[in-house]
Amino acid sequence: MLARLDIGPHELHRILDVPVAELLRAQRTITGPELFTTFAPTVDGAVLPEPVTEAAAASPVPLVIGTNRDELYLFTALDGRSVSVDRAGLERTARREIGERAAAVIAAYTAARPGATPGQLGAAIAGDRSFWLPAVHLAERRAAPTWMYRFEWATPVFGGLLGACHGLELPFVFDTLDAARGFVGDDAELAGVTAAVHGAWVGFAATGDPGWPRYDATRRATMIFAADTDVVVDPDHDLRSCLLEGG
Repeated sequence: MLARLDIGPHELHRILDVPVAELLRAQRTITGPELFTTFAPTVDGAVLPEPVTEAAAASPVPLVIGTNRDELYLFTALDGRSVSVDRAGLERTARREIGERAAAVIAAYTAARPGATPGQLGAAIAGDRSFWLPAVHLAERRAAPTWMYRFEWATPVFGGLLGACHGLELPFVFDTLDAARGFVGDDAELAGVTAAVHGAWVGFAATGDPGWPRYDATRRATMIFAADTDVVVDPDHDLRSCLLEGG
């Protein structure tokens, strides 16, 4: 970042004089793996003395944590490269994510996601490795009250290509669907899903309990937010086990 701004390592004060627009332009040139930025909370021993996940695991503060079923679809569904992924591309993605057990993981996801394209299967595997498993691992480590959810309601916009993608739950959490019609559409199911999601967040904020059993590594009770919202014990057990066995 400093090199792109032509600032030396001993001239950090100069960054305060860089216009915001120039900072943002420089930031956009720096990306990490795939579509993700390299900018993230970084342990510096002062502001952040330990990794966020370590602090969250040890925190006594009650926590609601969860993910969306199709997290990566937001980043891949409308990308022509993802649409054109074939079986060989899926296998490369799975090997990168899982290693030598890629074939077993592909088989498990193919069975769990009938009709999914190779690109969608690859996004599902990578997304679960990046979002779902870390959330599960954090919930497992916490001693303080912890509740797990998964958002599975799929948006119909763009022909349904986005599925239950990253960020889709937010208009439901805050009950701001009118400001997000281009993202959520106008299905009859919206009112029921909103009542369940928004009600859970408000209930947690007001009482410290979102309204379903706490998470533990034995039952793994998880609230599934969908057209038919309900608590499921250890959802997608086979996928979780297969991913873990795969490294």
